[in-house]
Amino acid sequence: MEKKYVMNTSGNFYYNENYLKINNTHLTAEFVAKKIRDEFQLF
Repeated sequence: MEKKYVMNTSGNFYYNENYLKINNTHLTAEFVAKKIRDEFQLF
C-alpha cells in the first residue's frame, strides 16, 4: 500500500492551503472534527 499511496509526509505536502496536520493521540473525535470544521470554514 505504501508504494501506491503516501501514508506519512515530512511536511512536504502539495496541497498546503488545504492541509491541516493534527496529532489526535490525546484528542477526542469531536474536538478534532470541530477543529477541521473551523479551520476550513465548513459551517
